[in-house]
Amino acid sequence: MTRRRSDRRRDGFALPTVLTVTTILTLIFIVCLVALQDLTKQVRDAAADVDLQRQALSAEAEVAYFATTVPFSPLALKIGAERVSVASLMTTGAQSDSEKPWTPLPIDGTPLTWREQARSEAIGYQISLQDEAGLINLDTAAPSAVAEVFTNAGLPADAALKIAAEIRDYVSTDLAVSVTGVTPNAYAEAGLPSPLQRPARTLSEIQGVLDWRGLMRQDVWRRAEPYLTTIPDSRTQNINTAPAEVLHALYGISTASAVGAVSRRAKAPLTDLADIGVARGDDFTIFTFPDGRLRLRFVDPRTGSFYQSTLVVTPGDLNRPIWIEDVRIQHGLRPLANESVAPGLFPEIRN
Repeated sequence: MTRRRSDRRRDGFALPTVLTVTTILTLIFIVCLVALQDLTKQVRDAAADVDLQRQALSAEAEVAYFATTVPFSPLALKIGAERVSVASLMTTGAQSDSEKPWTPLPIDGTPLTWREQARSEAIGYQISLQDEAGLINLDTAAPSAVAEVFTNAGLPADAALKIAAEIRDYVSTDLAVSVTGVTPNAYAEAGLPSPLQRPARTLSEIQGVLDWRGLMRQDVWRRAEPYLTTIPDSRTQNINTAPAEVLHALYGISTASAVGAVSRRAKAPLTDLADIGVARGDDFTIFTFPDGRLRLRFVDPRTGSFYQSTLVVTPGDLNRPIWIEDVRIQHGLRPLANESVAPGLFPEIRN
């Protein structure tokens, strides 16, 4: 039987049709595969965030327990030690025969490896505690010190000086004394809320200064923030817990002198500003001891995500001897350089 020409013509279209359908099905499969991979990553990231928060809250609870039950030294919490007299708080670290053995928990930002809870696979979470008296207090610091931190973090010098001066005016309660000459009317004209005209309570409040959005870069702020704080009612600057960068910016000493001071205090606490080559400051400021505010940072080294909070010890409050403030979680950033190594292990609670 002879096939009609039209039938042969339809047979010729079979291969292109098959190829088209195959291509479409392949594309659908690839799209589904990519979507499944994205979904798997999202689930994995969500599980990692949940575990980060769970471990961080456990660490935070232990730090709160330590901060309210063991004595402070100039640069550490003395884990396992009994509370003792004020005169003995300046010990170097060697225990006397009559003193219980204790383990120092650094409060100078030194990273430690966290003892992970209920995991079969160790992640290597890192925890650090920073005495906020060892940081630059934006409520009281001179603009030159603040500008030094911003410049070291990568902001151009003129922009750093401008922002630092605006911060000083922003938190000043005396409108008659202005560093920049900027008035509240300038904020209104820019469509911004008025200056605080009071000490800032959090670092986020500082970001309302006039030229912040125009001059401050996110990467600069991220590098500068670990050296800054806001403590409205503090008269403490602890040279025993201040990073070398803070000693350099706050007291005007050379970088080499600041690094040398950090090295020396690891062996014996600094007892006076003269120990870093600075003339005596005012008689109303404590320069060598913590103020009871500890910044906790808990980092996932795989992603750079971290949990951060500030623990405020309030021994005068019998009902609430410690407060937890400024809690925040940052997702998916690369770890900073000082978060890449954790030489020690976080100490255990002793009975």
